Amino acid sequence: MAGSYGILRFVDSGNVNSDNLVGNVGFNYVLTAADSIGVFYRFSSYHYSGNPEAIGDHTVNFAYGRKISGRLALQLSGGPEITTFRVPIGTQTHRISGSGSAALTYAIPRGGLSLRYSHGIGGGSGVLIGSDSDQVTLGWDYQVSRMWRATASFGFARNANLASGILQNSQSYDSWFITAGLTRPLGPSTNFSLGYTALIQRLGACPAGSCTASYTQHEISLGFRWNTRPFVIH
Repeated sequence: MAGSYGILRFVDSGNVNSDNLVGNVGFNYVLTAADSIGVFYRFSSYHYSGNPEAIGDHTVNFAYGRKISGRLALQLSGGPEITTFRVPIGTQTHRISGSGSAALTYAIPRGGLSLRYSHGIGGGSGVLIGSDSDQVTLGWDYQVSRMWRATASFGFARNANLASGILQNSQSYDSWFITAGLTRPLGPSTNFSLGYTALIQRLGACPAGSCTASYTQHEISLGFRWNTRPFVIH
């Protein structure tokens, strides 16, 4: 079980401030030494400052995992997604679609490689009032020393207006991103992280003179994480 609450606020005008609440619960079961199955439910809500629209999203995914070899593993999940709108889009107050993800991981000495894909509903990231999101990420991690671990990733994401499939509104954003980071444990249940992200964003359809067609952002972050011991159900 997990839950989170987030706020998104902008200094510059013209962006969409939002609050989001996410909660999920899941269960997984090991079938054999190589196969596992699972199911999870997630609820997400998005509220937008100064806008009457609110989005509620219910997702149920069934998952399957398999260890293909000693180094290679595959994880798949998918299922229905029901999205509700406080303010109807066109004449629709809800929409039924699908969500899912796939991940292929490969172990290397002192690290690993991964290729991941996901599809689902997002909050819109301050630009759209809700979005259909598709993302592909190639990742790498490596144990640099006994205390330090390095990570890096490269990916592409497309976020389309939720109205695209209802009102034929084709507004969408394409984003390329590069991340790099270092993590170090501070104790048995805490760690420290330092990260860098470069984001290059392009608007797929932009009416002349009404918006900026491209956008580049650089971000440096510091993080501190604390976790409890795992809870095991016998």
